[in-house]
Amino acid sequence: MKFEVSLLVLKKNLIGFVYFLLFSIPFLIGAIWQFRANNPFISKFPVIDSLVNLSGSSGIYKIFFTLFLISLPFLLITTLEIFRSNENFKNRLFSTSLGRMYFSKGHKFADIWYFSFELIFAKFPKILTFLTLGVAIFNSKVSTWFTNFYSSILKIPSSQIIALIIFIIAILILNLISYLKHRIVHTVPFFWDLHELHHSPTEMTILSRERKTPFEGAFLVVLGLPFEAVCSLLIAHYLKEGFVLPLIIYILYFCLDNIHTTVGHSSFKLVYPKPFNYILMSPSLHWIHHSSNPKHFRSNFGNTLSIWDRVFDTYLDETHLKEIKSYGFKNSEYNKHHPFYSVMFLPIIKMKKRLVRMSKKRLRKKVIYQ
Repeated sequence: MKFEVSLLVLKKNLIGFVYFLLFSIPFLIGAIWQFRANNPFISKFPVIDSLVNLSGSSGIYKIFFTLFLISLPFLLITTLEIFRSNENFKNRLFSTSLGRMYFSKGHKFADIWYFSFELIFAKFPKILTFLTLGVAIFNSKVSTWFTNFYSSILKIPSSQIIALIIFIIAILILNLISYLKHRIVHTVPFFWDLHELHHSPTEMTILSRERKTPFEGAFLVVLGLPFEAVCSLLIAHYLKEGFVLPLIIYILYFCLDNIHTTVGHSSFKLVYPKPFNYILMSPSLHWIHHSSNPKHFRSNFGNTLSIWDRVFDTYLDETHLKEIKSYGFKNSEYNKHHPFYSVMFLPIIKMKKRLVRMSKKRLRKKVIYQ
């Protein structure tokens, strides 16, 4: 009997894995396309270069192809959300993560505004950092300095396996820094004033992932910058050298990162089966992070990987999904204004108020001790 149950579980997991592979195709194509767009040394990988060039060399074709890649994951998830429901068609539409925007508290369809702003401001934090892979190539001085610095400590390995191991370590370090940054914005009041915008939606709507102010990225840029710069340059260098295994790992990681970010803010439930969830953070566990339930506060900070949440004891598994009754930070001030005001002016006002309160508090302490 136990053997039969094990076979059924194995069959279910295999079927789920096949479905997930099919589901991942649009995200994988998007990861390859973005990799090609950000890295001019793609000639090292002619197969990918050929695939990307299928979109055409004309600027107008590339614009339409890029828009198609951006919209494809949203269309896929919305279609799955519609057909998974047994309700009538109208209710199905409103139950999708895009339809839920209508019910999210605050400005109607605010997430469309935030999505539009993100398209404009996406490059803003990157201007201030070394966080893109391409910068190691575009800036020849930085690239030359790094090559000399790294070569003086460790010789560039000719082995694919050694390169892969170092590459994975670099990705783990970058993921750890991302985890720590996320914990900081939830712990330090000054940063929470900015990050609160991301937790203002009361519905999970796919586009709600873009609820963020460019000021948050600008202030967080200095945290972990040396490590991020070296790891990013290291990754870029290995890719420049034409190592295939690091390329595969990077594209798969980027693909999983996009799946987590997109699906994790939708209403489509996706939980990875064991043993994958021991390493990967299931997208729908991000619902717990956005839950208004006090039990869920400060949990599941990880993006893509669940390793660091498990190490630092902030991991809550899928059994806690049933405890979610609502989403969002209650009575968020970001829901009381137009999205443009909430993105551009409210963060500055909140920071100013925070600094004034801190100054008054220090002044009172100074008076007391005098």
